[in-house]
Order: sequence, then structure tokens, then C-alpha cells
Amino acid sequence: MNQGKNEQWMSAKESAAYIKVSDRTLRSLCKSGELKYFQPSKKLLFRKSALDAYVLGFGKRLTPGQRKELEELS
Repeated sequence: MNQGKNEQWMSAKESAAYIKVSDRTLRSLCKSGELKYFQPSKKLLFRKSALDAYVLGFGKRLTPGQRKELEELS
């Protein structure tokens, strides 16, 4: 799994399509704190690993075991 500088980032539109939700649902997930994001300006950016963790139901923080499982799937 890529970490740090090599982490893959996705736009809000790409992220919504990736996790198969609407743009509105994606923003609701951000507002509720269920999905981590970065907002350097008006645009939201998402780490692919955070999206994968959300889809797999791991929540915002991965345990070492969950991180290993996620790495094996990537």
C-alpha cells in the first residue's frame, strides 16, 4: 500500500464514483466524519486508502491487522 508522498489522491467526483455513491452522499459522509478528506482549497481530495477502508467498513482508523488486510487487497 502506498503511504505518504506516494499516496493516490482522488477528486470528489472520482471518489463518489469509486465508492458508488452520489456526490451528495459523499459530502454527507464527510460532514458526519465517516470519511476522511483533505481540503487544500474549495475542492475536496480523498486518499484512495481512506476510501478503501470506508468501503471495507474499517472506519476512520485502521488497526495493524486491518491495514495488512487492505494492503493484501491492493
